[in-house]
Amino acid sequence: MLVVLVVLMALAVASTFAPWLRSGSSERTSYQVVQAAVRLEVLDPTPQAVASAVWAFVPLVAVAALFAAVRGRVRPAAALAGGVGVVVAAFAAVVRSAPEASAWGATAGLASGLALVVAALAAAWSTRRRA
Repeated sequence: MLVVLVVLMALAVASTFAPWLRSGSSERTSYQVVQAAVRLEVLDPTPQAVASAVWAFVPLVAVAALFAAVRGRVRPAAALAGGVGVVVAAFAAVVRSAPEASAWGATAGLASGLALVVAALAAAWSTRRRA
């Protein structure tokens, strides 16, 4: 189960570096979308600061989940991976609902994020049942 968790987490994080939004002739990754939202002040200052900080830490949290998985700590790995999945899927859903043309990375982020949440719940559930 941990292998599935790690693979899905790698896919979810990799999708954040893929093109998420088409703007004219250029495509932007999720990190460029966040930078543009900050520059354009799309959100109020506090939610904007929280959202950009959370998004910047997605790869770091994924590495922490990977470290927990390698150490055989299923519950912490599942909790961290589930958090990554929720954040990636939620942001992908927001980008896909935007009036601009979303690119394939947002779809990949939504799919891999949701699959990661399901895998994290399954991993946590299977550990709970054994305990």
